[in-house]
Amino acid sequence: MLDILRIKNFALAEDIEINLKNGFNVIIGETGAGKSIILKSLMFALGDKFNKNFIRTGETFVKVTAVFSCLNNQTIKILENMGIEKSEPLIITRYSNLSGKNEIRVNGDIISLGMLKKLSETLLSFCGQHDS
Repeated sequence: MLDILRIKNFALAEDIEINLKNGFNVIIGETGAGKSIILKSLMFALGDKFNKNFIRTGETFVKVTAVFSCLNNQTIKILENMGIEKSEPLIITRYSNLSGKNEIRVNGDIISLGMLKKLSETLLSFCGQHDS
């Protein structure tokens, strides 16, 4: 379960922390309120392709942290195969800057983008309004 999403310098978002609760969470707002920024930043943290346009104007980096609890057996097995100690919460941090430096950490350990994508498949699934 996603518990916390921290967004730093992503698009228009300067510094945001979203704390989610157990149960059903809904993000609503009018057009232009920033719902898409929240979703895109989460997708970036979980392995989506980086685009320098994600970095807030006037800043040099973007950093997004996603904190998960209640890990399923599949997630735990992947962490073990990666040599990452299973602990809760699971903290994923992705950092990228204008000069091309990228860093992905899971519970403090640096991992590759491929490893992140494999891990992310076990954490969340995204469904859009036109998905069936």
